[in-house]
Amino acid sequence: MSATESEAKSPPTNEPAPGELQRMFASERLAWGLRVTLLVDGLAAITLAAWDFELTNGLLGQTFSALLLAMGLANLVALYSSLTQVSSWDQQSVVAQLLIAFLALYIGMTALSSMPLPWRGWLVADTAAVLGSIAIAWTLLLVRAARFQWSRTATVIAALLPLGGLVHFWYEADYLPKVTDPLIDVSTDLSPIGRAEGSTIRLAAKVTVHNRGQAKLYEAAGLIRVTAYANNAPPNTNPTPAEIEQAINFAEPSGNPFRPIPTPPKESGLLYAEDIARPVTSLAPDQTLIFQREVDLDSAKYRFARMSVRQIFFTDRPIRKYSSPEDPKTHRIEIDYDIGQESAMREILAGDWRLLVRLETNPTDTLEAPNLASRLCTAAQEAQGKDLWKDGCPRPEDVTRNNPLLWTFHSAEYGPTDHETNQR
Repeated sequence: MSATESEAKSPPTNEPAPGELQRMFASERLAWGLRVTLLVDGLAAITLAAWDFELTNGLLGQTFSALLLAMGLANLVALYSSLTQVSSWDQQSVVAQLLIAFLALYIGMTALSSMPLPWRGWLVADTAAVLGSIAIAWTLLLVRAARFQWSRTATVIAALLPLGGLVHFWYEADYLPKVTDPLIDVSTDLSPIGRAEGSTIRLAAKVTVHNRGQAKLYEAAGLIRVTAYANNAPPNTNPTPAEIEQAINFAEPSGNPFRPIPTPPKESGLLYAEDIARPVTSLAPDQTLIFQREVDLDSAKYRFARMSVRQIFFTDRPIRKYSSPEDPKTHRIEIDYDIGQESAMREILAGDWRLLVRLETNPTDTLEAPNLASRLCTAAQEAQGKDLWKDGCPRPEDVTRNNPLLWTFHSAEYGPTDHETNQR
């Protein structure tokens, strides 16, 4: 057998045939450009993995952190193969750059759903866009020049890692917010339990809170209020058709009840009020909390009593900071929560979200007092230098969608009967 025939029958190897790839990377500048890209991408992905692992909790979140680490290691392995001229260095480089391109896409999708972003978020998103564009360019260049066949291992890696990232994005952007909405049952009761002196009726004000969900809940704030309305109610007069039509308007989502001479909430008398949520109050799954107090109602003075309960709940999130600052203008005490996002990547991009709660003590024509007022925003929104209590936070619905909260209002009413009023 001749040497020519022996060479013709020799089995094929994974070595790229001499040609365009070798000519292209004969330039040291181009070769080192790829190596620098692999190094930067690898270190960036590993840094992001460490950051993600520090912020995340739960098995799925830690799995995604491991995927980020694998993406970084894939780039460093491709870098080593390129330096040592391993036969499959081109395939490894293509897989590594494809993973970086996917990671950039994932970060971009998360950033779009986390607007507005602070400067840190814009820095991460812009850096990811640049690295992703470079990764796509290198991938196209290597695939066109090498004309190699995908190995089975490279195909599996390139397919599974992006699939895992897509599953994680669906989990945090769609599934998690739906299943982690606070599932809470609140019942209220205001009923007589006896008499005190004279015309005073003793009432039991009771609030029962039950967490029927599978996740731990936090009660950021809670206020119970018992108000009463005096006996000197205005006489009921016959309304005109125009007055009824103005009050009951089918074109509006909800109408206003008709009263000839309404008794506004600001004319109510405050019998009792208390903060029923301690700082960082939590409820474990299936846990029940009961709050009960006694309140006295003078039936000779008041004809009607109402217990109102306002509460704010949010699903288990890492509470980064809790404080009770005093407003320098109004000297009112606030409750400020700095709360971590539901996913580490969203927190890296958008920062913590902030829940501000304060007490409003001035009654209005539509609201009794005291009452709870709240503002919800991200760190980026608060950093815009606006008065949050006056101007509010822009796009609070976006923050609520990504971080499920629940504002609840429940009430119970009691009106003494003639028999109870006459027992003196």
